[in-house]
Amino acid sequence: MEAAETGAAARILDSMATQYGESVRMLRLRGRCHESMRQYQKAYHCYTQATFLGEPDLELALHLFHCCEKLGKRKEMYTWLDKIMEIKPDNTTYLNLKATNLEQDGMWADALKLYYRLVYDDPANEAATESIARCELMLGNLESARKYLEKRMEMPGKTDWSARLLCAHLCLIKGNWQKAKTYYVTAAEGFIREENGTYADFLERVDGDRKLLAANNISQNDACLMHDTLWMAFIHGL
Repeated sequence: MEAAETGAAARILDSMATQYGESVRMLRLRGRCHESMRQYQKAYHCYTQATFLGEPDLELALHLFHCCEKLGKRKEMYTWLDKIMEIKPDNTTYLNLKATNLEQDGMWADALKLYYRLVYDDPANEAATESIARCELMLGNLESARKYLEKRMEMPGKTDWSARLLCAHLCLIKGNWQKAKTYYVTAAEGFIREENGTYADFLERVDGDRKLLAANNISQNDACLMHDTLWMAFIHGL
């Protein structure tokens, strides 16, 4: 529906709820209208009320997860993620959804457990394999990170720039600056080739991993020095 039609529908549903009382179906309909208009607080209120009238199913849990995510209710968001996984325990999409959120919130060890489950079920899962390497790097487990980066780089098809970026970080952490520079440069080439942005955008992405480098005792001075080295490489034609 168009925004105006959705707004009109929401007003009608609100009026009907006032006149005839709430029901699970009515609350869900109102919630979907508000959610489609990005009125996440109102949608959250409707969906939450619906949980008081009946056991939440997968659809309702997904709506509440989405609203909590948008509203920054991270703790409750995980409650609904757990409910989703309780309903669909072996669904790889939901496993990955929880893993990526845990990683985003810095809960590396918890995220790692889920990524290992994903790779166990599908050894060819490139994204999960790369995420294992990233989490292992954040936890300082360099040998495990190396193992999974090698596995990721050996996978058939296109090896994207993000895997090479992690290889560069690992080399820098191990003190091999020249090899790190080579990986950074090839990662930049892939980043630009895949139309992710400019070289400056790539360096911003590199700088975004300062926390990962700091977790492995790379100082801010050394990180800045590599940043400047990469700028010089770009100026001189990579």
